[in-house]
Amino acid sequence: VDAMGYLRLVEHPVAGHIREPVPAASFSATPLDQTTPAPELGQHSDAVLAELGYDEPARSAMRAAGALG
Repeated sequence: VDAMGYLRLVEHPVAGHIREPVPAASFSATPLDQTTPAPELGQHSDAVLAELGYDEPARSAMRAAGALG
């Protein structure tokens, strides 16, 4: 897999250098430039839950119960 160029080495802020798969498709008119690393567990939980309508007390309760990573 690595020899065929299906993996690339990227710098992750927590994990350091990691190998991750390259995009499966490539389109000349809309090139994909993935410059951000994969999110950490729970990194976007607050934003997603807020967008779904959960207020801060509800999100805090979920966090206290260990439901958020």
